[in-house]
Amino acid sequence: MRLRSTNPVYSKLNKMSAYAGTYAQATYQGVAGKTLYYMLLVFVGAFAGIILLEKNPTFLAGLLIASIIVAFISSLVAFISPTSTKIAGTIYCLFEGILVGVISYIFEAIIPGVVPIAILGTLAVVIVAATLYLTGLVKVNGKFVRFLLLVSISVFVTYFLSFIISFFSSTFREALASPGINILVSLIMIFIASLYIMFDLENIRQVVEGGQPKSLEWFAAFGLAFTVIWLYMEVLPLVAQLLASADN
Repeated sequence: MRLRSTNPVYSKLNKMSAYAGTYAQATYQGVAGKTLYYMLLVFVGAFAGIILLEKNPTFLAGLLIASIIVAFISSLVAFISPTSTKIAGTIYCLFEGILVGVISYIFEAIIPGVVPIAILGTLAVVIVAATLYLTGLVKVNGKFVRFLLLVSISVFVTYFLSFIISFFSSTFREALASPGINILVSLIMIFIASLYIMFDLENIRQVVEGGQPKSLEWFAAFGLAFTVIWLYMEVLPLVAQLLASADN
């Protein structure tokens, strides 16, 4: 079964393929360049966030809240409307970059050296996931997508139930705060993020080899950039937890 038959976004894009011959078509080089563009924006946003935080620490709460809200809204627009991804994705990466920068700055201040290790760890996971996909050891097909959807929903439901239960049980709250649970949760989320890396690579392949319009390079690139950022935000607390445990 082809992935596009199970992916609603790509089902929509397939309707546009009849017009693809009229326009320049997407290429792997184009997607790679746009992915790099998004990642550079994240670094720009991160440095901007750090500078703002250093100049006026009282901005911390407002800066984080504003970044979260803008990043959330822009990411929704980018995914729901592929033709708007160029602008929405740019906004997302800048504001998510601010969030990433501020959080990384705080982690680094508490545990020196955690950020470089987290960056290397993120790159390692991306390389492993890409290798598994490109070598065909893991095939992104209909079964893969259904498994990914099932795991994602299960994690969401678990988070929601845990959040509700924690209001009524202090013992449960303490258990969730334990280092072992935090490490386990981080590992699960990193595993899921690595699956999404493979999913994004398959989406890129479908955009390029499906002869989709060049404008959709922005959509394909954003999906990968979004997942890499998310992956880093999962690796960072895991590394921090491991380093903190090693010091104790």
